[in-house]
Amino acid sequence: FFFFLKHQEETKKPKSFYFSSFCCRRRRMSATPTPVPHGTEEFSEGLMKLFGDSISITEKKLNDTLQAQQELQAQIESLGRELTAFMNSCQIPSLSEYTQKLLHSQNRVTQIQGTIYQIQERLSRLERQYKK
Repeated sequence: FFFFLKHQEETKKPKSFYFSSFCCRRRRMSATPTPVPHGTEEFSEGLMKLFGDSISITEKKLNDTLQAQQELQAQIESLGRELTAFMNSCQIPSLSEYTQKLLHSQNRVTQIQGTIYQIQERLSRLERQYKK
């Protein structure tokens, strides 16, 4: 239908000519020609006035939406390229060395806790023996 409107604007023929040919396609495809009733031209012109504005407004809004989507897609692609460049330029330091240090510290703390527990046990035995 949008092609119909654009074609109509390009050829500058009366609106009623295109609309009646568009609406009456089925009648023209039949074997016997059907005469166009009186008042069809006015009717088709009225319909074109009625729907023409809403169709053009809808088409403009669709075009604006498509343009906004294209701009958004371009911004998303740009952001993706920037993030990729940032990730490539920033080298993340190796954390394995720090992990090993933390594991070693954890083992030492566990050993110290064991030693402290043994000392507390000895102290409690000594206190019990002293109290006797």
